[in-house]
Amino acid sequence: MLARDLFPVKAFEGYLDRFEPFFSGDFMPRIAWPRKLDITAEWRPNADIIERKDEYLVKAELPEVKKEDVKIDVVEGLLKIRGERKFTVDEKKDTVHRVETFYGKFVRSFALPENVDVTKIRAECADGVLTVHIPKVVAAMPKPIEIAVQ
Repeated sequence: MLARDLFPVKAFEGYLDRFEPFFSGDFMPRIAWPRKLDITAEWRPNADIIERKDEYLVKAELPEVKKEDVKIDVVEGLLKIRGERKFTVDEKKDTVHRVETFYGKFVRSFALPENVDVTKIRAECADGVLTVHIPKVVAAMPKPIEIAVQ
C-alpha cells in the first residue's frame, strides 16, 4: 500500500491546488513547484485608481520589486507600468517547497483621461507600493463673449 492511499485527503489537496485559479475566479497562473528555480510566470500586480480634486493616483502593489526594475511611460494616451519581480533564493542553503507568490515580468496599462498633464506625471515607491501621480490640467475659464443684438 502506498502512502498516498493512506492519506487520500493530502493527494486531493495537491489535485485541487493545480486547479485553484479556476475555482477562485483568479485566472492568473500559480506556481506550486519551481523548475530548478527558473520562475518566469507573468503576473499582474493589483492596482487602485483614485481621483482627487487636482490629480489621479494609480497605486500598484509591487512587493519586493526594486525601483530600478520598474519602467513607467505614456504612449498614445496609455500609462504603462512594466517591470520584473525576481525570485531570489540561495540554492545551496535553501530548499523551496512551495511558491505561491507571483514572479516574473509584468505590464499594466491604464487609459488616461484627456484632462491630464502628461509632462508633470511623477512616481514614488514606498513600502511595496508604487504611486503614480497624474496631475489634472487646470481648465481655463472661458472669457465671456458679448454678442450684439441687431
